Amino acid sequence: MKHYPIDGYANEPTIKQVWLLAFTAALHRVGPAAALLDADEALRIADARWKEAPTVGCWEYRHSYPLGHRFHDEEPRDSTASAPPAHG
Repeated sequence: MKHYPIDGYANEPTIKQVWLLAFTAALHRVGPAAALLDADEALRIADARWKEAPTVGCWEYRHSYPLGHRFHDEEPRDSTASAPPAHG
């Protein structure tokens, strides 16, 4: 989870946003004092769950990567041999 809105991806909620959502959801079931405790517990559990996020295998296409990205199956190239001739 992000600590500030500028961390990471824009579509990922901040810790404050997650806590406010958990608090609002808890208010539908219990009073404000109990909702505070429920929201704190929900945030603790969510943070522990996503501290080491599980990985998911998926297909990734080479056209999705920026130019110059090196893939594991590519052979290392000699940087001096592939350099274009200097124009001057």
